[in-house]
Amino acid sequence: LHDTNMSGEYALAHSLRVGAPDSGLYVLQLAPNISTGLAASLSNAHVVLYDAATLTAGPALQHPSALSDILFSKQSAHILFSSCDTMINMWDVRTSSPLCRPLRDRQEVFSLDVSGDDTRLITGTAEGMVNVWDLRAMKVAQTFQPHTDDATKVSFHPTNPNLVFSGSVDGLICVQDLTALSVPRPSSTSSSKHASLFTDDVGDQEDDEDLATTLVVNAEESVAQFGFYGPGSTWLYSISHMENLSLWDMANDQGHRIANYPNARESLGAGIGSPPDYLISCFDGSYWAQGPEQLVLFSGTQTGTVYLSAVSPPSLIPRVMLAGGHSDIVRCVSVER
Repeated sequence: LHDTNMSGEYALAHSLRVGAPDSGLYVLQLAPNISTGLAASLSNAHVVLYDAATLTAGPALQHPSALSDILFSKQSAHILFSSCDTMINMWDVRTSSPLCRPLRDRQEVFSLDVSGDDTRLITGTAEGMVNVWDLRAMKVAQTFQPHTDDATKVSFHPTNPNLVFSGSVDGLICVQDLTALSVPRPSSTSSSKHASLFTDDVGDQEDDEDLATTLVVNAEESVAQFGFYGPGSTWLYSISHMENLSLWDMANDQGHRIANYPNARESLGAGIGSPPDYLISCFDGSYWAQGPEQLVLFSGTQTGTVYLSAVSPPSLIPRVMLAGGHSDIVRCVSVER
């Protein structure tokens, strides 16, 4: 944990090793929750819960296969995590016990998100499928296929829960309006010990996709991640698997690219002295700075140094260096507001 601001000052507040130095264990992803603490998914398919202030380790939740995504629900002390084995688990962190039997998707799940009222779950899976689950009934309400390759990232819009965004290896970012979808059709009940409830009418599915698709943005490269920032979360950033950064104005369903950094690491190197080795992620830094510097980019080195840079088109401006906390690749960053 680092205490920092965008003036360049920083301090290492806490650190914790999740395994023995020679164990080969590493952290895949972090999920913060103000009331319940911090969750970390590890390379051994465990999810460990930590106290956010002290980093004291709590219970470890286990899964038999490698984890792909992890997040807390918005309204309750529940954690959800997905896996390469098509399973989605939901646990109550207060009791360290599952809320229900695992949900089973049709394909390998790469990304998931929960609506603000905790009633819907979306999953992005292999072969470009996006599924909308009704968490009250624990059933898939809608399935559509906006992509021709793996859906690597899905997200509800922060202020409009009826808009579903998905990014894919096919280079597209698609927006679906769930209010335009037809009334969900009944699904057959599975006798499996895992919940797996889907509709199979391909014709109806294609009709739904045509009705629901409001915008398709061509990022021109395989999409690794994206996120929202700016006033009303109307701007979107995307980072490709080639580690290029693009900014988009999504207001009024325009999808206009407002900036493109095809050589983001090299651009950062001009201010740092040498290019970082990789990009980590971005986050909305509007509480740090107003105006054009509302997006902050994290990048890192092979020896664990992390840089925070203001994204101020057409420039990337390094602001903060976080050193001393890590000695290897940093795969994820979580910011406590």
